[in-house]
Amino acid sequence: MVEKPEYIALIQPVAGIPEAEQRRLCAKFEPADYFLIGKDGDHDAFIKIMRPPRVALVSHAGLLGEQRGKKLDRADSMASTKAALHKRGSHAVEASTGRSSLKKWAGMRKDGDEMCRRLSQGAKSALNGKRGTKALADDWSNDDIKDMLRVKDSRKYKNWRSRHAAIVKLGIKPVPKRTTFVQKLEHIARARGLLE
Repeated sequence: MVEKPEYIALIQPVAGIPEAEQRRLCAKFEPADYFLIGKDGDHDAFIKIMRPPRVALVSHAGLLGEQRGKKLDRADSMASTKAALHKRGSHAVEASTGRSSLKKWAGMRKDGDEMCRRLSQGAKSALNGKRGTKALADDWSNDDIKDMLRVKDSRKYKNWRSRHAAIVKLGIKPVPKRTTFVQKLEHIARARGLLE
């Protein structure tokens, strides 16, 4: 007869995933106990209490490792925690996806590495970042682009400072930076069919 796993939730608050959110994610597995890194001990103390039928429950795989140092240090710590759990006859389960380190470690590690990268770079969120920003050209009408092309081609404006002042005077917002004005304006106009 297979024993029912006794989940011990590993809680490690990080940017974007506070303790309360991690507890909420882990709650659906009805953990027997919660182990808060710092208050209850460190990763070594957590590994020492893990023995069958106990299973390490973590909200996201990236939180298995110690969260200090560079990305590689964090990713190595995550992998070594997983290896230590397996050595003790236990394993880890990711609460957010339900994946187990026994069968789905490759996917867990990939997502965990990405989380470690974001955290090591000081991201405000361990999970998601801005997926690009809105293109500057989206704020300009076709008339704005035509006006800027006229300013660009005019001999009246000898340098960037005078061209910039002319664009401001025309009321075009946002005013492009010099590089965008010189290198990208014609490409934007061609993409809209304003130039051949």
